[in-house]
Amino acid sequence: MTDLKPAVVCEARMNHVTMSMLPEQLDLEARADINRFFNAVFGWSENSYLSAPGSALVLGWDEAEPLVFLLEHEEAMLSPGHDHFALGVDGVDELERVEARALAFAATDDRTTVLTHNIDDYGVAKLHNIFIRFLIPLLIEVQYLEIVES
Repeated sequence: MTDLKPAVVCEARMNHVTMSMLPEQLDLEARADINRFFNAVFGWSENSYLSAPGSALVLGWDEAEPLVFLLEHEEAMLSPGHDHFALGVDGVDELERVEARALAFAATDDRTTVLTHNIDDYGVAKLHNIFIRFLIPLLIEVQYLEIVES
């Protein structure tokens, strides 16, 4: 591995992810379903300042931190495979709580797919993750990176 040091350190953080969806994919019923999913699994709600039927559905933890923008567009984003965005959690317990909520939601709505707890072992670290799909173009990965003591 090369030991490169960056010339500039950027302390930016991830702000949001935006996906284009067809207008019929964000009709009132779909918006309600998407809101129900994100609220049940992640505790998120619709951002009342930025959301507008016929334009955008914006979700996040609170009004000041929108995380997911779903924009109505005549050409929808296509994600044929494993394209995703990832959310980090602070431990395996939290990952398992999200997984339990996602599985409980999936039991009530068969449009939900949950790829359950997986561990990728890299020797010095273990990546614990789950993947969830529900109505939006991208998979949602929830992950915890466990550093292994040597």
